[in-house]
Amino acid sequence: MSKYNMTKKRENYLSKDIEWRRTVSYGSVVIFENIDEKKMRRLVVKELKNYKVLCVRMKNQEEQA
Repeated sequence: MSKYNMTKKRENYLSKDIEWRRTVSYGSVVIFENIDEKKMRRLVVKELKNYKVLCVRMKNQEEQA
């Protein structure tokens, strides 16, 4: 792949009007939902907070054991 193609793909990926796709899984059924960048950022922040809470809980459990 040429350097130009890689740069062009990066520009497309970083464009402001990109439509993000979120995959929602219900058992074996997968549903695709178009979401905007702002909503995607909120989802990422939410998941990072959940991960941080989980890490703290696990650390507390280890200290109690």
